[in-house]
This record gives sequence, C-alpha cells and structure tokens, in this order.
Amino acid sequence: MSISAISSDANTILMDVDGRISTVPKSLDNPEYQRWMQLGMRAIRLERNEYNAFPSAIHKKVTSSTTAILLFIFSSGIGHAQSQRQRWVKVYVDFSDPDDVQVIDIQQGVYFENSAGFQTLSFLDDILEPGEVFGGKNIFRARCLSPGVYETKIQSTIAVTTAGGDNGTYAIWAGRPVQDGSDIIITGYRVSPTPFVTAAFVSSNGGWDFTFKEIIGSNPALAFGEAGYVIAGNGDHVCVMREETGANRPLYQTRKTGGVGPFPAPALITPRGTQPELHRLPNDDLALPLGLRQPNRSGLDAAGRLASGTKLTGVGAHRSTDHGVTWPNFAQIGAGWSTDVGQLMLTLVVGSYAMGACYLAPGATNGDYGVEPGIYLVGVNLGRITG
Repeated sequence: MSISAISSDANTILMDVDGRISTVPKSLDNPEYQRWMQLGMRAIRLERNEYNAFPSAIHKKVTSSTTAILLFIFSSGIGHAQSQRQRWVKVYVDFSDPDDVQVIDIQQGVYFENSAGFQTLSFLDDILEPGEVFGGKNIFRARCLSPGVYETKIQSTIAVTTAGGDNGTYAIWAGRPVQDGSDIIITGYRVSPTPFVTAAFVSSNGGWDFTFKEIIGSNPALAFGEAGYVIAGNGDHVCVMREETGANRPLYQTRKTGGVGPFPAPALITPRGTQPELHRLPNDDLALPLGLRQPNRSGLDAAGRLASGTKLTGVGAHRSTDHGVTWPNFAQIGAGWSTDVGQLMLTLVVGSYAMGACYLAPGATNGDYGVEPGIYLVGVNLGRITG
C-alpha cells in the first residue's frame, strides 16, 4: 500500500492511498489511519488475578543495521502499588522496512522478586557490554563487569539536602534517561515532606549512581510529580510534569534556554494527562506521549478522538514543531476505560517510528474499572501526528 498525507484537521486527514484521494477519519479502527500512523498494539501479559502495570523506559540495543532488541521491565503483584516482583520483556524487531517494522520474537521472565532479590540475569547477555548499565525503572540496576558477569543495586530514593526549602526524600521516576554529553539525567519527585516537588538527578558513570542536580518545579500551592525531560534541537532543556492537585491531571512545562541557569516557574500547558514523556525526533520536532484523562465521561467520538471523561481514556501523544513552545498536534494511540491506565514508555526504533509499552484496562464500559489491567506492546510513528 502506498499512503501519504496531504492535509489534516482535528478529526480527519486528506490522504493519497494508492493514488486514490480520500478523507480518512482519525479513528483507531480505520485501517488506512492505522497504516499511516503505523499503529500497533498487542497484549504482552494480561493475567487474571494479577496486576501488571508501570512499564519502565525502554533500553534499546541495536544488533545490526536493520535489527534491534528492546528491553523493559514492569511491576507485577496483587494490586495497585502492591508489587511483588519486576518482570522483564525483550522484544526483537526488524526495521529493514521503516514503514513496516516487524516483531520477530518476544521473550519474558522475572527480573526481581521482593522476597528473594535479583533473579538470573542471563537475559542481559545479548544486551549489555562490559561497563554498560541496565537501569530497570532507573531503580533496579545491573552493570556488566565482564561477559555474563553482573553486579546489581537498588536506588529507589535520593535524599536531597542542598535545595533549601525543597529538601527532602525524592522518589526516582521510571522515565526515559536523557544523555547530556557524558552525563545521564533522570527525574524524580519529592515524596516527603509533601507537597511534591520535581527535580533532576545526574549520573556521571553511565547510570550506575545518581545524585541531585537541580529543582525543576516547585510551588507550595501545587504538587509536581512524574516528569518527562528532553534536550531540544535548539539546546533548550524542556521538562513537562504532572500536577497532582488539579482536576483531570493538568500538565505544566518549564524550559531552560540553552540549558543555562535554573528552570523558571512551570506554566500550565494545553495537553492534559499522566506520566508524560518527551522525545526529540530526527527532524527536531518534539513528541509528548502520555496517559489520557478528560472531564465528564470516557470514550471515543465517532472520529476516534477523545470524548470527555473523568476516567483515563487510553494513551496518546502530542507533537510540537517549535521545540515544545506549543503542542497543536495530537493523536490517540490506544483506547482504554479505567481509572488506572497509562505510563506510555517508548523508544525511537527507526526514524520517527517508536515502539514501547503501556498498561491499559480495555473493555470496561461507562468508565468503570471492569477487567484486569495488562501490559501492551505499542508501536506508532510519532512524526505523523497531525493537528
């Protein structure tokens, strides 16, 4: 199939499909829209009486000019915030055709048991080279000492003592680490004392140890939590963070021009959602994947776009063409009806095509929590998100 976009509006795309000009609704069940967006979603683990959620940022190992391995972990337990173990998933992909990326194989296992610690790490043998670190959720870390030999550590919180009124205990967030020269930056948020404050942490040894870097967002009237961080093509450091006190999960954004000086006070932006993540695309556009929440009711309208809802309604992404100053372009990536959905963690595989994981509770009706949640493999072309 030959397919390309000519123009778009909020609900449709004017497309050339095999030489035929047609208006294609932005609907998740429309095959032409699916093909254009390279949308794909499949269940990885959906087990009754088991709560599987909170996938981590994706570790990518390029194995050839056309193949790669994606590795992530997720929590598994008896309920929300009652994790008993961390499971690992390896996804083998072939991107020889950038418009039709193929999943070759999926492997799974247990990475960490609360009752017994780290499990067998041989699944890392084709992922890590000596000296490299796999930072599962940026918390459960394994470092390769020599082929097949690993050391492990856990660092879930960091005590901050040099930030004045923002001192306290910060939880490390499982978002995508950002390479800044030889340093690696992650984010976290203060859990004691409250309210939440968002901060950046830095590693100078490949992600093995992290220390406090700077405060990103602090406001005594607000509670800034999970945050996505990216270095834009113009050198700005951009951060989008979840705010916990507002209805329907408002998002706030701040930026350091050229990466210099402190972050200014975060400002409310139009996108709403949970667990925001940021990506810089090959053409320097920025993408903002997130979990979705809207006022009044849950679901999709006839065009496949979000209707309003107090429940989360799946996962989606915004795209900015001005380094994150505005976010006029949006696409829904997956639908779900639940109070507990999201954490869309992606990595770029080839061009602007990204693959990763989220957790959803699909199939519930009227916005009610109706089925066991599960982990889903997600694929989408972030560069094709239109207004």
